[in-house]
Amino acid sequence: MPEQKTYDPILETTELPRLRLGALTPPRMGTALVLEPARGEPLVVLPGERVPDRVFGNYRRSHLVDLGNYGLELTVALPSQDPSFRFDTTVSFNCQVTNPVMVTTNNIRDMTSAVRPRLVKILRAVSQRYDVLDVAAAEAAMNSALDRYYGNSAARLGEFTVELETGGTSAIHEVRRQARLGGMRRGDMRQVVDGGKNEMFAQWLALHDGDPDALFAQEADGTELERMFQLEAMRMYLSSGDDVEAFDKSRVREYIAERVLGDKMGPKPDTGKRLSRRDRIRASLAAADQESGKDTPKDAPPAVGEPEEDR
Repeated sequence: MPEQKTYDPILETTELPRLRLGALTPPRMGTALVLEPARGEPLVVLPGERVPDRVFGNYRRSHLVDLGNYGLELTVALPSQDPSFRFDTTVSFNCQVTNPVMVTTNNIRDMTSAVRPRLVKILRAVSQRYDVLDVAAAEAAMNSALDRYYGNSAARLGEFTVELETGGTSAIHEVRRQARLGGMRRGDMRQVVDGGKNEMFAQWLALHDGDPDALFAQEADGTELERMFQLEAMRMYLSSGDDVEAFDKSRVREYIAERVLGDKMGPKPDTGKRLSRRDRIRASLAAADQESGKDTPKDAPPAVGEPEEDR
């Protein structure tokens, strides 16, 4: 059935004179006739029933009440667990008058307004337990609460459907979405890092269509840059003047050469072959050490950590 916001259950109200020219007729299908006598309780006449004393009955007023089943809709703003945010709630439900006398006695002309206080009370008790982002859980809980409510003494209610909107929370949803995506990326990358260098190499290949050339080029550039910095640091240190002891210079040369050349510095036997670039650098550094040793006065005290017999 089509849904509407509300409806007026009292279709007609007629004042009845004491002397009537015509007889009262039974109501049509889907309605009920409520007769108010001068004394006593109202009388209800349903379709197909005979109207008592329809000509000379002492009735002051008659009401024609709609007994149809209607789909209605209620909108309300409900509080969430955080008072700063609310649930914009739409409740769809069916409504049918079951007690025409109570409708006319209380002069109910708006059925949605008549049932609204009770429905809102039930929904507020549920909505305050949920965060504004827990829309699915809040909807389920509200639907469950209304499934146990069947209306009041005037009308029967049923077929409840609760829909929630969280207007103004799009920024919160976006922050949560980004945080979740970031956590997923960190989890994946953590597995790569924990897998060691081989796993990181495999990740690189997966992202670059299996081509390792760019990775090798980056590694080579990084290694070359590191060596340049180390050689420059060695040059600056060794050219700093007489403030640097010969023994300290030798230790610095040995350390940096080890980092640059990849192994311990030491003299290589003369095989008559052309020396490689590495051997030439090693030989130059050794010669510089020897030259620095010659310039050291014989009566100079031993360097720190140097035994007497080594001089």
